[in-house]
Amino acid sequence: MKGLRDAGAFANDVRSLVSTLEEMGNPFEDDSNDLISLESKETLPSSVRETVMHIKKIGKTQYQTFIEERLEKQEKAIDDVISQNKLPLFNSPKQVDNSKVKGMVAELKNDCHLFSRLYIASQRRERDLDNFFCHENQAFPPAITNNGKMRKGA
Repeated sequence: MKGLRDAGAFANDVRSLVSTLEEMGNPFEDDSNDLISLESKETLPSSVRETVMHIKKIGKTQYQTFIEERLEKQEKAIDDVISQNKLPLFNSPKQVDNSKVKGMVAELKNDCHLFSRLYIASQRRERDLDNFFCHENQAFPPAITNNGKMRKGA
């Protein structure tokens, strides 16, 4: 029973691959240097292309280094940690712009300080808190902007 289910899943995968190839064309006839994901149909960054082009050479170099350091010269113990490669791959998460994150954190801190000061002021003056939170207290409303730039709709 399991073999039939596996064969059906395999057949579905083959049909999906064939339909993708029919839509996009034969990837082996493409002369461009771009690397395109068949699943998402987006062109992958050049760093991923470089990884694919040089991964075999990188692996052989690391293997030779391993053999030389641990077996031939015995400079390191055989069970020493092997450093991890941090090569950009197909499913690598997109890099987050640190300046953007820092700006968002600074904006949140400013909002926190502003709201705490206004909340204390409204408590001391016995103001209505519902009315206090009804108003925008920022130069750019965060519902429709991102750091002063309009958000784009889908």
